[in-house]
Amino acid sequence: LLGSKNLDPETYDNATDSILIELSPGNGGFPKKLAVHPNGYLYIIHEDYIVPLSGSSPATFGIRPGDITKGYGTRAARSVVVFPETIGFLNSRNNEYYLMNDLSTPLSYPVKLGTLINPVQAQHTVAHLDTNINSLRIAYYPTGGTTLGDEEIYSLDEKKWCGQTRGRNVSCYSQWNGAGDDGRLTTGRSDIGAVMVEKNEFDFDGDAIRVWFQSASYVADDEITDVTFEDLFIDGKPSGNYTIPIRYYLDSRLTTYGEDSMNMQGELFGSFQIQIAEQRIFVNRDPFLVDRCKGRMIRFEIDWQASNRELEFYGLYARF
Repeated sequence: LLGSKNLDPETYDNATDSILIELSPGNGGFPKKLAVHPNGYLYIIHEDYIVPLSGSSPATFGIRPGDITKGYGTRAARSVVVFPETIGFLNSRNNEYYLMNDLSTPLSYPVKLGTLINPVQAQHTVAHLDTNINSLRIAYYPTGGTTLGDEEIYSLDEKKWCGQTRGRNVSCYSQWNGAGDDGRLTTGRSDIGAVMVEKNEFDFDGDAIRVWFQSASYVADDEITDVTFEDLFIDGKPSGNYTIPIRYYLDSRLTTYGEDSMNMQGELFGSFQIQIAEQRIFVNRDPFLVDRCKGRMIRFEIDWQASNRELEFYGLYARF
């Protein structure tokens, strides 16, 4: 173990402190990360296994073979994130994201991260705990991609995967948490060598950003009988005079959908002598197509590309 003295966690040219620890052999891999677990122990995260470091000082540090957890480890050193209660990492065997306190099922199982990541470039995957939105962000090379262009976002509050970004080319994350900082998240762009500030400029490179949201299927009534869906209510934040496509699918038939364009200005209405022209939240009602409104279940989708646009939704509701 080398202690870096130059504030660069991956360069040890000027390191002066070193500790020699004998490790068990792996399957050809090498140690990738040393992390402090919230329980106070140092953990060595090898490519082929995970093991806590025993001892209370450099002179007594070592590992016990019985403490080794085999079958879990990482090739992506920057995917390791220390959470308030555990450590997260991209597992080298299946390229799924795991939390050390629950190795039975990957955290990324609902989004099947292992099928999205380019396996040849998995070692470059980057993860970060964004404290502004209390979410885990994971940037990776998509299958067939040539940059760290895609990102998955997991909400720690809601305990679910809540967002995706495509084509952003995030190579690294950093959060401003020093004195006088506002906790902004910055991202490094792998394609242009620039550092971008989140929410500072939407149209930072002139290229359209893809927004893709697809909900689960919501079952109506008794799951057997067809019902007639009457109205769709969309709850969101007004963000400008433009439209976005809202799609709905019946009975999970993803090839056949109803679609309409919704204006994002929000509601305009008057109250007494005060005209309210801007509001922080709107609720728009949209009727379903008459010939496409019967089924047992329904799901929604937004698939849209635009630059310099902000999109914020809070809920979609269907009345039947």
